[in-house]
Amino acid sequence: MKFPSLTKKSLLEALLRFAKENLWIIACLAITIAVCVALFWSVVVPSYQSPINRTYTSGFGYAKLKRQMGSPFEVATATVESRRIQKAILGEGFVSSQTVLVPVIPMDRILSVHVEEGQHIKKGDLLAVIDSRKADIKLKSAQLALRTAEAELERVLIGSAYVLAQERPEADQIEVDAVNRDLELLKSKEAIYAELVANGAFPKIKLLDLQRQIAEVEKRLKEGEFYLGMSTKGQEKSRTIARNAIEDAQNALTQRELELENYRIYAPIDGIVERVLIQPGEYNQDSGKPAFVLIADMWFEAHVDQSALTMIQEGNQARIHLEAYAGAPFKAHVSKIIPIVSYSLGGPETNRPIRPSGTGAPEWPATFKVRLAIDPTERRGIAPGLTGFARITSTRTTLAVPTPAILSRSSGSGYAYTIGEENHVTKLLISRGVTDNGWTEVVEGLQEGQTVIISGHETLQEGDAIEVVQ
Repeated sequence: MKFPSLTKKSLLEALLRFAKENLWIIACLAITIAVCVALFWSVVVPSYQSPINRTYTSGFGYAKLKRQMGSPFEVATATVESRRIQKAILGEGFVSSQTVLVPVIPMDRILSVHVEEGQHIKKGDLLAVIDSRKADIKLKSAQLALRTAEAELERVLIGSAYVLAQERPEADQIEVDAVNRDLELLKSKEAIYAELVANGAFPKIKLLDLQRQIAEVEKRLKEGEFYLGMSTKGQEKSRTIARNAIEDAQNALTQRELELENYRIYAPIDGIVERVLIQPGEYNQDSGKPAFVLIADMWFEAHVDQSALTMIQEGNQARIHLEAYAGAPFKAHVSKIIPIVSYSLGGPETNRPIRPSGTGAPEWPATFKVRLAIDPTERRGIAPGLTGFARITSTRTTLAVPTPAILSRSSGSGYAYTIGEENHVTKLLISRGVTDNGWTEVVEGLQEGQTVIISGHETLQEGDAIEVVQ
């Protein structure tokens, strides 16, 4: 079989004729090739180079190719620095308060009650009045007793009291002085008699009689001196007794005045009247029994999970959300932390484990109490017993890194890549804390000022060369 010979001209004419006859086929083929090339460079190549591609770390992946070619991996970095980290800590609880019992002391009739249950009161407000007529009489008697004691002291000072007849040292001193003068005269007379008897001019019996008189006067002198000493000391003691009687009467008067104050009962604190236990006309038979139950110093007692025990500090700001005031949080701050962990969720003690969201395993709730002081300007309308939850803001300065710098975050730990010598990476195990606004606390494993990789490190291996790009 022989084929006709083709010249270049005839071959070109045949191709042109074929192209004209099959123009749409050629156009479709050209478009298909262009689209395939475009897809290859815009989809296949970027996907092949993407770290999230499953083939990226395979034996024929792009990472393997770059390591064989010695090409560096492009990464972005950040510096470990000290930052203020905030964490919102939630705790369920209820509004609690301090109960103050106001007693009624006098045993007498109740005249009037000036408050009712649920009423807001201020310190010093009048709560009730007790019949004080008997107390007024006792007060007047005490005043009279004081004046009597003062008058008795005056009588003691001037010595006019009959019972003080033996306690007058001035009269005893007069008696002693007179006896001394009598004794001096008798002594002089004795000397004269003795001289006359010696000369035989006077009978001796007269001298002996004189000496007997002298002995009696000397006895009277000793008795006078004894009574003088006794009356002097007794007078001072009597004055002391009289002064003590005045002080005792003054104390009795003060006691009556203080007792009279108890007949008007005033509020000892700012608060709310929870219960009124007395009524007008009743007779109080038990001194000191409670008359009013007041509620004061309300606070929100939140039960917070034990994991937050080291995060909360006194003074931390908080917001309280009560069921009765949905959408209207109350300002508060942490006033007291009770670091005792118990199995409680804010209500009665738990007697069975709970199942936390996201887990199927039972777990016992372990919480501790945090007392939140409610802003005084926002306490109006809040009642003890209201339930809700608190959002406590814990703020502290600590080492932190951008959150993407930590990989394999689980159970409080993770990995971070740092840049070593000659731009090669080192993988470090770190302990992490809370995350706030894109930054994560570093508890252990990194130091301030270190450079960590925050992007492009998903498939890095230790020793890989890198190129820092921002």
